[in-house]
Amino acid sequence: MFEAIYTSLWQQPAAFWACGAVFALLAWRRLSFLAGFTLVFLIEILGDAWLTSDLSPAHGQPSAQWVAIAFVVLGDYRYFLLLERFGRRPAESALGRAAAAGVGLRALGLALVVPLVSIVPQKLFPDLYTTGRPVFLTYELLFAALALGVRLVWLPRLRPSDPAVARWLTRLTLFELVQYVLWALADVVILLGVDAGFLLRLIPNAMYYCLFLPFAFFTAPRALGTLRPVEPRPPAPEAP
Repeated sequence: MFEAIYTSLWQQPAAFWACGAVFALLAWRRLSFLAGFTLVFLIEILGDAWLTSDLSPAHGQPSAQWVAIAFVVLGDYRYFLLLERFGRRPAESALGRAAAAGVGLRALGLALVVPLVSIVPQKLFPDLYTTGRPVFLTYELLFAALALGVRLVWLPRLRPSDPAVARWLTRLTLFELVQYVLWALADVVILLGVDAGFLLRLIPNAMYYCLFLPFAFFTAPRALGTLRPVEPRPPAPEAP
């Protein structure tokens, strides 16, 4: 009986995942939004790197396409969530549940813009999309245009209380813009039949999988913090 328990999935990995989840929930109360954001999306991007690779259990299955789409949306969602969370409010203020839900929904709506718009040319010109590479290129060009619009039109209208936050959001937007322009350039080179395009694609891949979260975290203004300040406890009453 005990051997069956030991070798079961309930012992490993389920019990270990449960322990990790409990710890994460307890630690979450001490984390600032930015630190919690970094932790959650670190897990997400590691899952992306695994579940969209040839090692994925879904590799070669019909579900693989939907898994890839979901991770693309989540990858863009990281940026839009920071933009929505810190673009209009004081950096140090905590949001209530309703406001936080609104921020999350607006960010999700922004992350879905490019995936939905990119379907239009695929439906209008199906002969151009017989392989995946033109699909990638269309997505990349559309996102680059959206990021450029955010930089030139939206960001100047945002009014964060801290100018350092505004500069940080601008840097994040330029990071996204460079990443998607490099992806698009690499895919153009690949479509021209030049193998070096795959070498060029390694740069934006590294930006997406390895560099975005460290860049966002370590360049963030101090006002955003990494830990919630611990309020001092009131002194205990003296014994009579």
